[in-house]
Amino acid sequence: DTGLMYYCNTCSQPLCSTCRELTHKARMFSHHEIVSLAKRTKAKHRKCSLHEEPYILFSTENKSMLCIKCFRDMQVESRTHCIDIETAYANGCEMLDQAVLVVKDLQSSTGEAIHLLRAMIGEVRLNVEEEESAICSLFNSLQERLAERKKTLLKAAQGQHEEKEKALKEQLSHLTALLPTLQVHLVTCSAFLSSANKYEFLDMGYQLMERLKRIAKLPHRLRPVQSSKINTEYRSEFARCLEPLLQIGSRRPPSVAGSTSIVTR
Repeated sequence: DTGLMYYCNTCSQPLCSTCRELTHKARMFSHHEIVSLAKRTKAKHRKCSLHEEPYILFSTENKSMLCIKCFRDMQVESRTHCIDIETAYANGCEMLDQAVLVVKDLQSSTGEAIHLLRAMIGEVRLNVEEEESAICSLFNSLQERLAERKKTLLKAAQGQHEEKEKALKEQLSHLTALLPTLQVHLVTCSAFLSSANKYEFLDMGYQLMERLKRIAKLPHRLRPVQSSKINTEYRSEFARCLEPLLQIGSRRPPSVAGSTSIVTR
């Protein structure tokens, strides 16, 4: 059988069938101890590699088998951790069975987790389609609502502009008409002072002064009756029109992974 392997204990090397015939055919190799490699492998685990004595005990402290010489070389306190081979084998088999059960449970849990994750991947794909559809629908609604409120605000701004401009133009027209009148009275006073003698001044001066006082006491609106500020409170109006759609102020569930949604921001 060319597939059979041997081991020469004297040479300490493995041999195939051909090598055994070629290298150990001479008479000088006749005393070499040649055994089956499989037999040697099994026998190897039965004897101590250090003392070539059979194993008789097992150290639960060092997790190693001991021959009688190994046992004698051990410290006295370590000998209490030694048990016979059969007991060690039984205990080891029981521990291995428990470890196998743990791994089997882990294997089962892993399979369930894989099944769950695959199902969740499918759910994620469906959920993202629903979320994208909801985002587009809300965005379109927001655009429509904002466009309507934009028209209203622009109309309100134009209305304020017309009202303020009308009031300011009326005040400007009044003051523009008043200015020539004031100029005429000032020129008249200057001419009267330069041409009238003291008799003429005393005769007509008080009438002129009375006229000037009445003009000064008239309710002239010298300060603007309207401010130039146009205020439609557009920020509040835009926010107010979006409240029903965005549900601003109502309690919202916390977002996944601690992130804040764009709509909330």
